[in-house]
Amino acid sequence: CVFPSAIKMTKIKKTEDYERYDTVFSDKLKGRGYKVVTTSQDLFASQDAEKSADYLIGVTVRPDTINVCSSVNGVKGEMLLQVEWQIYDRAAQKVVETVTFSGKGDGLKFLQNGYAEIWNRAFADSALALMASGTLKKYTGEPDAAIAAATEAAEAKAAAEAAAAAAAEAAAKKGR
Repeated sequence: CVFPSAIKMTKIKKTEDYERYDTVFSDKLKGRGYKVVTTSQDLFASQDAEKSADYLIGVTVRPDTINVCSSVNGVKGEMLLQVEWQIYDRAAQKVVETVTFSGKGDGLKFLQNGYAEIWNRAFADSALALMASGTLKKYTGEPDAAIAAATEAAEAKAAAEAAAAAAAEAAAKKGR
């Protein structure tokens, strides 16, 4: 962008709609083979042992670096978030672990919902770092390896296809 100005972020704490994070986080967990209860009704109200979660996850998200460009075509750019993860043990009725992982999200093309997409990618990256750290395994046990392998293979294939498409687009532009 041509605007060399800084974005001023207020220091006001704000509670976000949890569904946005619930969807991103639960999709990443399920894709890595973890069993997940996703709705607040099932988490807190259900007395059915099959549907109740032994552990609850709470997060505090802090923007670290935001470098975005806004135009009539939407938003593109990158951002870095610091995400503090708290693991709450329902049986012990206390937070048993607090860890912080950064997450980076980027959007290479202008999208109308680009800011939200970049934010979600950064949050998802932090969730993947949480899982990679082994923190969740300490409490939930090993995830389903077959599901995790299938998800990782699909993600690798999608990344390869995106890279090939980007290379073809760059070659086409160069040939013009």
